[in-house]
Amino acid sequence: MECDLHGYELTDAIIEVFHALEECTVTEDQYLTLVHGYTRGSVLRNYFRSKRFLQVAAREGHRLQSIKTPNPGQTRFLLKVL
Repeated sequence: MECDLHGYELTDAIIEVFHALEECTVTEDQYLTLVHGYTRGSVLRNYFRSKRFLQVAAREGHRLQSIKTPNPGQTRFLLKVL
């Protein structure tokens, strides 16, 4: 699944990403790609690539593994089954 976060503030982006994670759980999609942009999306990129986000996601029941992507404007995760 792909989640386009262009134009989102961090707080709204976090809410959108957790909605996308729930949808991935329901549809059994194993991958979530966040499209945050490269130049103007640095706040989103830095947060979603941080250990803090992974810890928050784990507390919410989502075990994620970061996957390297050649596109610096995207962050990709593998959703692991708990």
